[in-house]
Amino acid sequence: MVLARPKKHLWKIGGGLGAIALLIYGITCLFIATKQQNWIFNPKQEMLMTPDQPPVNLDYQTVTIPVHSGAGPKGDSGLSDGNGPNTEVLNGWWIPARSEERSPILPNEPQNLDTPINVILYLGGRGGNRSYHLPRIEGFHQLGFNVLMADYRGYGDSPAGPLGPPSEASVYEDAAAAWRYLTEVRQIPPEQILIYGESLGGAIALELALNHADAGALIMQSTFTSMTDMAQRVTFLRFFPVQTLITEHFDSITKIKSLQVPVLFLHGTNDDIVPYEMSQTLHAAAPTPKDLFLIPDGSHFQIYKPGELSYLKAMERFLLQIKRPS
Repeated sequence: MVLARPKKHLWKIGGGLGAIALLIYGITCLFIATKQQNWIFNPKQEMLMTPDQPPVNLDYQTVTIPVHSGAGPKGDSGLSDGNGPNTEVLNGWWIPARSEERSPILPNEPQNLDTPINVILYLGGRGGNRSYHLPRIEGFHQLGFNVLMADYRGYGDSPAGPLGPPSEASVYEDAAAAWRYLTEVRQIPPEQILIYGESLGGAIALELALNHADAGALIMQSTFTSMTDMAQRVTFLRFFPVQTLITEHFDSITKIKSLQVPVLFLHGTNDDIVPYEMSQTLHAAAPTPKDLFLIPDGSHFQIYKPGELSYLKAMERFLLQIKRPS
């Protein structure tokens, strides 16, 4: 009897430790489920620069885009004046194509593409704001595109929405608002618009293209198959049921099969954030017309590598070869 007491004591300690471990596990699951927006989205409010500043030096117009149709009173431009009772707006830049010949920013790269698609709707990734992406816009400008860049709510100088942090639903709404601005306010035909999404923006661009099969083309750069797949790459999260806990799905691998817009996938082979194999998987699942260009030694943020075939030349090849029904 004397020897039995320590064993019973150890069982109690073990049971207590197991209960504590389960409690910690449950709390962590709750944290992942309720705070996932905070680690999926990483908005920055401070603007690094404007397009007219060196070294970019591009003319631009500031635009304000209502998120919801009829959100508030509108001026002659068709834009919300920001005084409506339920006004939520995106702030952005309209960067027109160059009206005169300029020396190429990137030597030995294409200029002024002869294609019906002449407007890019640019959708950025999870971090920063539109000012972080201006180096990419330089190349688009050289190709001869007009470009619309608009920050999601909570990014840059776009006020946060009433529900707080951005969400999958809110960024889809924001992309749809930017599309309406182009097609309704600027009256640009859908077939002239190229939807370009970078990283997380690739999933947002895909959602927009699925809702607008009349868009001219879609480019998905450095993007992923789904948020669940990305979460499972994080060592810490492999011990948790992320398929159940993740509610911000961005499930591109399922959606891509229904795409009706020509699509080009761009990805750097040295991307240490989103593996380039994810673009290969998306490309394999996408209907035709489609193309895939892997940038040798390109990283997640730096995909421009001068050479025989840069991503700008890949864009040129893709856009000149696609044909849409008239």
